[in-house]
Amino acid sequence: MAAPLLEVENLRTEFARGESTIHAVDGLSYSLEPGEAVAIVGESGSGKSVSVRSLLRLIPRHGRITSGSARFDGKDLLAMKEPELRHIRGNQIAFVFQDAMTAMNPTLTLEKQLTEHIIWHELAGKSEARQRAIDAMTSVGLDQPEVRLKQYPFQLSGGMRQRAMIASALVSRPKLLIADEPTTALDVTLQRQILDILKERKRDGMSIILITHDLGVARYFCDRVIVMYAGRAVERGPMRDLLESPGHPYTTGLLESTLEIGAGKDRLQPIPGNPPNMATLPPGCPFAPRCPLAEERCRVEPQSLIPIGPDRDVACWKVSEGATLHASGRS
Repeated sequence: MAAPLLEVENLRTEFARGESTIHAVDGLSYSLEPGEAVAIVGESGSGKSVSVRSLLRLIPRHGRITSGSARFDGKDLLAMKEPELRHIRGNQIAFVFQDAMTAMNPTLTLEKQLTEHIIWHELAGKSEARQRAIDAMTSVGLDQPEVRLKQYPFQLSGGMRQRAMIASALVSRPKLLIADEPTTALDVTLQRQILDILKERKRDGMSIILITHDLGVARYFCDRVIVMYAGRAVERGPMRDLLESPGHPYTTGLLESTLEIGAGKDRLQPIPGNPPNMATLPPGCPFAPRCPLAEERCRVEPQSLIPIGPDRDVACWKVSEGATLHASGRS
């Protein structure tokens, strides 16, 4: 059996905010196989984006990684010196950022932005790099790629900018693609087109980590899912199993607040309350103030992830007692 492409163990990232400490990622662990797609799902502020940015040490200066390891192809990304890590960023691991308009440099042409990093990594000369850029733009459905190369990001529509950013990530032919909310602010048609592109890259053998708040988006091509809440993984498992029988009440809430065509639902059921203040988390389960199943123990004593089946873990006292949670949110 082949070794995992990526193994993350006990990752912890925190930020200083005045006299408080924000534990943005609190003990996250998971693995990613070659050619596999894993979704990290949760509401805004759950720690999804910080967790993947931590892998490449792309967090703000007031943040720091306090523990953990992230072994990529057998080498710990968190222990690497900066020059070594620079040769992995944009080369073996590529990042599709959430907002293409702010992530792309408005003063540089697409040709410059799509070829500069592969020339810097010495993956190709200028002529070959340009051809790679044309091929990558064609693969993501951008018409007239030779013309587009001479254009600037502001000359493209939102959907075209997002495609150009994906092309920029694919041009180096990375082993791992991290896509952070790649369909945010796009209409349904464009969302489907972007997801089709990612699905095709997975079919070609590329590993993908998808960051999203929408389980409906994640189910489109992801094999496994990690549900995060308040910096912690509250559930992990195969996508189909988790959708058919969610274990954690928060996962149930995410599913009930997602409306999909053909799913048989005619209304959304939002999760009550608001995400917690990360500077003043409650002593027990951080979801307890919003949970319809919470009891006194939940508010006092946190539950760690426990196995409930093949490759499935849930952090919930109700599950540990053998309760079966259904999409209705009742045991």
